[in-house]
Amino acid sequence: MKIEEVLCRVEMLNIQKKYIFALMLTERQAKVYFKACINRNWNRKKEIINVLEKCWNSIVNDKILPVELVDLCQEYNPENIGSDWDDIHSFCITVLNNVTILVQMIVDKDFDNLFARCNYDFLESFLYQYYGWELLNTEKLVKNDLMQLEYKRNIRDLSLLESNIDFKNIYTEYHMRSEENLLDNYWFNDNFESIDTDD
Repeated sequence: MKIEEVLCRVEMLNIQKKYIFALMLTERQAKVYFKACINRNWNRKKEIINVLEKCWNSIVNDKILPVELVDLCQEYNPENIGSDWDDIHSFCITVLNNVTILVQMIVDKDFDNLFARCNYDFLESFLYQYYGWELLNTEKLVKNDLMQLEYKRNIRDLSLLESNIDFKNIYTEYHMRSEENLLDNYWFNDNFESIDTDD
């Protein structure tokens, strides 16, 4: 697994495709939020779905993204809502921070290539806590199946972007598998605060 390869390939994309790649990353994080926010007073699932769809529409149909959306993302952040706090809550704050950064980049017509590693950073924090800090070293982290899965998804998504110039086709093909969750079959264990995730 070579994260540097991912970053280099992202850097070669045009800015619209960079935004699409960032959206793919963010949507996998958002699936974690959607599961974790069930029965929480900071649940803004519908609003976040709407934000992400507006981002897609802005890129696919070459529409201007309203600057007001940045403020809305900040309002939706669990950090600014209620008092239902625990470690899972902190991971959802990270998700909303990344959604906000993505929206801000699109509004500003700018892109930070380091955003392309945001899912690896998220997984690193999750896995250290999942296994316990003392039980996970760098070698184990890189070889973990979640990290490997995200890498494979990155390469797959980059190949789609590199081989396709029709943004609507990219949108359609990606959303055929859009239920992908960054944590896959993992979830917060006894090292985290317990949470009811029943649908």
